Amino acid sequence: MRTTTRTQVYWRDGRLHPVTNTRPSGLGPWPRVANFPPAELVAIVEGDTGHIEITEGPAATSERVDKAFLLHRGVEPESISHQVWSRVPVELRAGIESRVRSAEDAVSDQWGQFSNEEAATGAFFSRLNDSFRVDGWRVNVSFVEFSKQSKEPQTGTDVAVVLDVLTRDGQRSFKTMWFQAKSSASLPMDPFSLPRMAVQIPRAQTYCEASYGLVYTPQGIYVVGANGAEPQPFHDTLNRCMQCHLGDTSVAVLKNSLNRKKLLQVVLTERQPPPARRMNFRRR
Repeated sequence: MRTTTRTQVYWRDGRLHPVTNTRPSGLGPWPRVANFPPAELVAIVEGDTGHIEITEGPAATSERVDKAFLLHRGVEPESISHQVWSRVPVELRAGIESRVRSAEDAVSDQWGQFSNEEAATGAFFSRLNDSFRVDGWRVNVSFVEFSKQSKEPQTGTDVAVVLDVLTRDGQRSFKTMWFQAKSSASLPMDPFSLPRMAVQIPRAQTYCEASYGLVYTPQGIYVVGANGAEPQPFHDTLNRCMQCHLGDTSVAVLKNSLNRKKLLQVVLTERQPPPARRMNFRRR
């Protein structure tokens, strides 16, 4: 990865000091940061969405590295407040929902033209990759497709969706959801009967608790596995996420979502994957 800038974060006097380091050609050694000794290095963070790299230094702790990652992303750690989701204006949520519904309709109408789930995923989320603004608020919707060769087999999912909100008074938060995409001519009575779904979703939930199945059909795009609830249209799931009912706010999960080929951090928590359940759902 030939990046031209990276963030080197140091720990001194009880606080973090980010330094932007540059090499205009993207080649050769990086210039030395003269103001800080190597022992004070917390982390070197480089790259952008899909290609993030993190190298930890002698002064690294999990909390410091998380904050270093946020600083590289242009987020002040002190501005993070996950309570802001309940305040997202109704008008902003409505605008996003309208865009999502249009994308759902377009992809469902073209369902027979996609050769596989990856093609449908690219077409669907490319339509949603945007920034939405209302009255001083901003919500960014972005996605990363995981590598089918390296990351998807390990995590059990193949796309991460990230919502990033910035309030009019400068508070910031993010939500992450992971999805394993499937394609079906109709939504089965038991979506977990789709190939490997019953294994993939519990595996994914060991890394990101907000992990679900995503089923493309000619009738619509449905999310399954959300707390055992009946399948629901994707726009309903995204709306619930923006109302603070769904989504993972962990920085570790966000880091793992922004590199398409590998896990940047193994999430060591007490989370246990829920047992795979086979349920019969009624179509609405």
